[in-house]
Amino acid sequence: MLLHDDSEMHDRLTVAFKKRFPSQALDKYRRSMKASARHEAQQAVDRDQTRRIVESARADAELIAALERDERHYGPAPERTARMERARRSRTEKLREVALRRNASVESNQPYETLAEFVLDSTGDYDAVDMELKIPKGQSLPDALLSVREEIAQCERDIRNARAAPLPLADATKRIAEDVRRKARGLNVSRTARISPDVIGIRGLASAQGHVEFPSTSVVHDGGGRTEVSAGVELMCWLFGDQIIKKAATELEATYKDKKPLSLAERSRVIAEAESHQLAAERREEKIVSALEDAGHLVYRRPLANPLAVLEIARRA
Repeated sequence: MLLHDDSEMHDRLTVAFKKRFPSQALDKYRRSMKASARHEAQQAVDRDQTRRIVESARADAELIAALERDERHYGPAPERTARMERARRSRTEKLREVALRRNASVESNQPYETLAEFVLDSTGDYDAVDMELKIPKGQSLPDALLSVREEIAQCERDIRNARAAPLPLADATKRIAEDVRRKARGLNVSRTARISPDVIGIRGLASAQGHVEFPSTSVVHDGGGRTEVSAGVELMCWLFGDQIIKKAATELEATYKDKKPLSLAERSRVIAEAESHQLAAERREEKIVSALEDAGHLVYRRPLANPLAVLEIARRA
């Protein structure tokens, strides 16, 4: 069985599996390929069924039009009227079924190419991971799959929330102060607040003497380009640094209502725990998917399923 549609990719995958992966990973990869083929075949069947229903509904519409013409030409007839009513009901039911099919959510299966990319891009060696499938008493395999996938989704939400959580207020305020003071220290005062050219010589006129040349960056509006005034920002931080820090800290504090801040260390810990929990849940998910496939069910693997879980492997320590 080829490991990829492309012969060169097949050769590269063969070498990679042989050198760095346990035999179990290759077996799981082949299982994924077969599952992808089954899913593609099923989707083709579904599309063909939908097409046939549409064609049948179109035939009903043509029959209705023909019967209506006959009725206008020959007058009403009980048998013809009954046929029209049956054709209308049939067409309505078929159109409803087509609408349901087209509006139904379509589950996406993880393409085996995702695993191929992982195998070819990964570095280092891998070991097999064996774990026993344990289903709670009284729970069916389909229900167990729904449960573990909700667990995975919750882990993903926890990771997103941890990454989006703000820093503790004290840390964020400290960063504001550091930014403002760094800007102020970067100011070249001799250049920023220099006196305008002297009246003596040809560099300026008497009317320009005694004015201060404040920093600025030429404003060039070219194709919606962004204008930066870094020198002006440095001057403002130098002149009004304390006021800027105080105002910014006050506004920042007002945004912290109903938020749960996390320090960098705490954020890293929460994310690491959630990722570990998620990988363990994904390993259970793959066991359940395999069990359902062995029982003859057509089950979709999530497109973003972790290849470590699908191939039942772990990086060698």
